[in-house]
Amino acid sequence: MRVAVLVAVIVGCASNPQKEREELAKFVQSRMEAANRLFEVGDYEGSLRVRKELLRRYPSHPLVRNHYFYLWLGDCYMRLKRYVDAWDAYAKAAKIAEAELDEARQRILAASTAQEAKRWRKLADERLRPGLAAAHRRLAKVLSAKKQWDAALKQIDYAIAICPEDLRALYLRAKILEKAGRDARGAWRGFLEAAKRAPEVDLATYNIGKKEISEAEAKLGGASK
Repeated sequence: MRVAVLVAVIVGCASNPQKEREELAKFVQSRMEAANRLFEVGDYEGSLRVRKELLRRYPSHPLVRNHYFYLWLGDCYMRLKRYVDAWDAYAKAAKIAEAELDEARQRILAASTAQEAKRWRKLADERLRPGLAAAHRRLAKVLSAKKQWDAALKQIDYAIAICPEDLRALYLRAKILEKAGRDARGAWRGFLEAAKRAPEVDLATYNIGKKEISEAEAKLGGASK
């Protein structure tokens, strides 16, 4: 009887860490969702407070220690026009995303099965490569807000090189050229052609809709041009 009780206690103790990790993950996720809701209603200060608290309390948690977290953090700073802080957050996101992408590529090369390699390749192509491009696209937005046009174009061109299907980057490139007072027709044409041949899922992923497409058509003097 005593042995049975002891075994039950040991098993219970062994399962507690797993349960605690699961509960913590649920809590962090719920706070992230709360931060997102605050951001969506325009409470950028509130969203920022929640994210900074998560970063302070759980800096090594997988839901915090990833490039997406720093992209969202940077978005809060950007909406608040805190450009230096936004730059730092986006630069951190780019650094993490690049490390994550490098690791995925190494995993692909070291994979023992085709299925394992396929899984890592999918992660790299669908999340990490677009994530790295998104970080550089946002860095371009910071530089554009500060009217540092050449530096902004360098960042956006890098984003496009990483992820040519990034429609938002193509759109932003045309906008930056236009704001800089340069010839943007080629960029608008490139964006429009890419948007019209892109599948619906890509349009949704990069938040490109009729508004952006109509804008490009107007810049080019009509849909037929």
